[in-house]
Amino acid sequence: NYVSELAPGERRGVYMGVYQMTFSLGFILAPLLGTQMLERFGATWLWGGTLLLGILSAGMMWRIGEPTDKA
Repeated sequence: NYVSELAPGERRGVYMGVYQMTFSLGFILAPLLGTQMLERFGATWLWGGTLLLGILSAGMMWRIGEPTDKA
């Protein structure tokens, strides 16, 4: 897991907890916000926005690159 490799050894649990919390928050908010967007703007805007967020996320991950060796 990228997060566990990135975290300092003594803070690995905290990093993994925050990582899991963000996924849980996404699972809670995505259906609520997705249905609101679908009702107000339609499927084209919903899936177009999802595509743009996916491209943005992929670009951010590409920019981060590989973790460096801390040892």
